[in-house]
Amino acid sequence: MATEATEELYRVRDTYFPTDPADKASKIQTLADAALAELDSIPLGKKDQATLVDESIKHAKEAVMLDIKDGNSWCKILLFLS
Repeated sequence: MATEATEELYRVRDTYFPTDPADKASKIQTLADAALAELDSIPLGKKDQATLVDESIKHAKEAVMLDIKDGNSWCKILLFLS
């Protein structure tokens, strides 16, 4: 479920501190990709799907510009996933 995936992202962000910071970024990216794949698997009607595709494109463009080390970026991700 998307809520559980979001909680896991926050748990990793707040409690996972490997010796190599790149490991944390990689793990967070993997979890974010899995959460988005889960959302993509939800079936939608044709009208809803067109609207969501437009919104997804907008959010994807914003996501490219987010810094995963920034707390405000996490708030945006949470809002997108909920």
